[in-house]
Amino acid sequence: MDNVIIYYSENGHPLSYWGVPPKGEMIVAELYMKWYTLHIIKPDGTVEPLCYYEFEENPNLPKGISCESNHVPNPLAVQAYADWKGIQICTEGMELMIGRWAQEVRCKDPAPEALDELFT
Repeated sequence: MDNVIIYYSENGHPLSYWGVPPKGEMIVAELYMKWYTLHIIKPDGTVEPLCYYEFEENPNLPKGISCESNHVPNPLAVQAYADWKGIQICTEGMELMIGRWAQEVRCKDPAPEALDELFT
């Protein structure tokens, strides 16, 4: 357990991954109530913010996919960005994103397909 590192955001909130530095870059989420960015843990252990507008730069972003809604990142946009950049996503972080998307976007959106896209 001596090699376990707990990573923190610039706001001092713990992140969804802890352990030895990842072998490649890893997208993570804050363990906090409201997100304004995601984060990337680098192989050297440094942490950098990942702003949602960066997802829009992806030429492979599926048409009609919003990148975020009221500070909640769209898990499909995050996955498309990770695929494009060759970055892994923390499993727990993705679970948090899907849960937030389901609760804060899908439950407030009367269109049933708002969540369906995640499970197709």
